Amino acid sequence: MKSPDEQTMGPPMDEDAIARDLLNCIDDLQGLPKKPASHLYPDNTSIRSHIHRRDLIIRGTQLILEGIGVDITDRNFADTPRRYANFISELFWGPRPAITAFPETHDQMVIVRNHEAWTLCPHHLLPVRLVISIGYIPKGSVLGLSKLARLFDDINTQPLMQETAVDKLCTRLYHETGEMGAGVIMKGEHLCMRMRGIKSSHSEAITSKLMGVLRENPQARTEFLALAAVHSQP
Repeated sequence: MKSPDEQTMGPPMDEDAIARDLLNCIDDLQGLPKKPASHLYPDNTSIRSHIHRRDLIIRGTQLILEGIGVDITDRNFADTPRRYANFISELFWGPRPAITAFPETHDQMVIVRNHEAWTLCPHHLLPVRLVISIGYIPKGSVLGLSKLARLFDDINTQPLMQETAVDKLCTRLYHETGEMGAGVIMKGEHLCMRMRGIKSSHSEAITSKLMGVLRENPQARTEFLALAAVHSQP
């Protein structure tokens, strides 16, 4: 005979469904402000928007699989739409740690070189591996080195052209560090060129952007470009 607890147990919980039901309840509470979960979702995107986008990704992935002709009830594909939605969430909507700055009198270049990051190209939605060198001239404070490397995460909220990524990253860094000087060099390995089309297996794209002193002062520009040069990695 089942215990009272066992008799009242229902089917396993669907966390996404519970979240949606909770949001519907919140809609019924008039006059209460809805605070965005900015620590979890970029650009102050609401939880409702995140769930909605995740559902669209799951449905879209199912359609792609059906279009290819696979049996989406096959055990190898049954959970693929959810896994792909998880991948997109991790790539574009992961946690965004606060940018930490420390008072410091150092006034020469600070550079983090050969930081690896990933995004998707907007034209084919294929992966792009980026090797990034990022640097600046401090003005009264310095950024934590790990946060300097993580700045790319803040701008990587959707598929990006490499040219757009280098512009956004340098502009963000320039304003975060007191507008003395900032520079970014990116080397990109684009699978849309390696897997399809021209199928150029060894091609790389190099983009750069300099702002402030690093753009205007020839000596500073030369020094940054020499120190920040990206190198091939295995």
